[in-house]
Amino acid sequence: MRRGLTTTLALAAIIGGGAFGQSARRILPVRASTRLQLIAELDKTNAKEGVPVFINLHLKNISPAVVKLGGSDGYVDYELKVVDGSGKEAQRTEYGLAEHSILYASSVDLEPGQEDKTTLELTKVYVLPPGKYYARADRKAIWGTVEEYHTFEEKAFSNPVEFTITP
Repeated sequence: MRRGLTTTLALAAIIGGGAFGQSARRILPVRASTRLQLIAELDKTNAKEGVPVFINLHLKNISPAVVKLGGSDGYVDYELKVVDGSGKEAQRTEYGLAEHSILYASSVDLEPGQEDKTTLELTKVYVLPPGKYYARADRKAIWGTVEEYHTFEEKAFSNPVEFTITP
């Protein structure tokens, strides 16, 4: 019964209380996760313009209990943010501007101490001309109890990572 309830809650979050095809989403306060730790790293801190830039994300369950996550495409599970040296968000690519389905086709149980690794291409989401940038990621779709579902959205926030794009 618990599994069916969780699935129902996930679908309700996807639909956002509206009918299929509507973009209405519930807006709840965000709470930083105390159950998950998210570490961001870059393979290279310097890249030439036009060369793909990848961010490696390490999500670790630091709680004594299993944490259930919505499982989908990494670009749906994680929200990426890239800003320049002045704090202005970089221009998004066509892909980065597009609305992406938030249908969580599966769920993942992250056991205590277990780590999940994901690599995403920043240049798929952002146009990055030469300059200094800072990137971070937020892990969404962290499932909790029914009461939590109605009171807040839990997210894991990564550390910022600095990188430079050269001509």
